[in-house]
Amino acid sequence: MTREVVNIVGYDTWYSERPWCRGLSQNKNFDVVHNQKHNNQISYFIRDGIYESDNYESDIKVALLTECRPFDIQGRYKYILENESKFDYIVTYDDELIRALPEKTCPTPEGGTWIWPEERQQLYPKTKLCSYVVSDKMQTSEQKMRVDLLRTFYKFKNHFPDLGLYGRGHNPFPEDHDNDYDQKCKIIKDYAFSIAMENWIQDNYFSEKIMDCFMVGTVPIYFGARDIGKYFNTDGIIIVKTKQDILDEVSKLSFDRYNSMLPAIKENFNLAKRHYDTVSFSYDRYIKDEQ
Repeated sequence: MTREVVNIVGYDTWYSERPWCRGLSQNKNFDVVHNQKHNNQISYFIRDGIYESDNYESDIKVALLTECRPFDIQGRYKYILENESKFDYIVTYDDELIRALPEKTCPTPEGGTWIWPEERQQLYPKTKLCSYVVSDKMQTSEQKMRVDLLRTFYKFKNHFPDLGLYGRGHNPFPEDHDNDYDQKCKIIKDYAFSIAMENWIQDNYFSEKIMDCFMVGTVPIYFGARDIGKYFNTDGIIIVKTKQDILDEVSKLSFDRYNSMLPAIKENFNLAKRHYDTVSFSYDRYIKDEQ
């Protein structure tokens, strides 16, 4: 049986970019080409590729938006709203765009993981209690809250002796994405719990921050997607909504609590493998049977 071919425009490194893991292109339910101008079945226009759609012949044209709105300095959301007729489908997690174009949008989570290669994705033994990996970025209100929480942990470090703090700007771990891009795995895999806070909160948006936890069998203390239970078993997640929630939960952690969550931890480990790649997710769920 002939496999369908997906043409990716605007993102040549979609399946090779590091530290991101979107799986291997040869393991998909389709073959992949890049920037092929003619005779295309399905073309995905990603990032600035959306501006090139008129220059490509394709039976089906799909726009894929990857950025949160606060980081959309290129104005891609505005362009899509004004030029939605150029596309058959719009793959996005953005609430506002989904409401504006309900018949054309394909709600799709961001997903992705930095735990790669795949053999490093496993349920590791836990010898440490809790970690918090966070940078010093402060562009969104959520990022500012993350940094405020970090400062609180440093200020009262004696009250949180079992908490490991890591990240750019305060306690960086080595990052060599071309040669050894598994450093985050080495940091978090031994921890039973890890605080995971997204850059931006809305439905359908979760990122490597929670996915990396699932991929090593760590329970996320999660500040993020309001509908995370649509995708994962919340019995394997500690959901928090405020800074005080996080402080309270960290104070109550134990290995016994972790062990009681193991069935859901294992389930989420397997569920997470569905969310490597927004191209595959949207293709399988919305597009493959529409030709």
